[in-house]
Amino acid sequence: MRGCVSVPSQVKIILRNIYVKIQQGSFSSAGSLPLQAPSASSNSPFLGTLSHQTGSGGMKLEAVMENLQRQQAARLALEEKLRQAEKEKDLRSMVESQIHQQALAFRHYQAAMRGALAAGVA
Repeated sequence: MRGCVSVPSQVKIILRNIYVKIQQGSFSSAGSLPLQAPSASSNSPFLGTLSHQTGSGGMKLEAVMENLQRQQAARLALEEKLRQAEKEKDLRSMVESQIHQQALAFRHYQAAMRGALAAGVA
């Protein structure tokens, strides 16, 4: 489902209000963007498909929604990259720690062997 992006509920409410205003013909500029949730009696569908809208208002709304989806997809991709980088950093740290422990164990082994050889020779 690549390209399918969930929209936060506040954005859905704002977009639903814009949709209602466009349908009522009372949406004229960005200054009139609705900021309150629609009433419970509002039975307009939530934007579902934008292809049935006509006029520049529908095209603007579609552009806004596409922009929001692109922004959220970019944010999600960045978050995924950051999670991946953190995993790689953790893995690198774990490997470095294991290498250090093995080197330390090998030095202890060498010291013990030298001590055993010196005791056997002396």
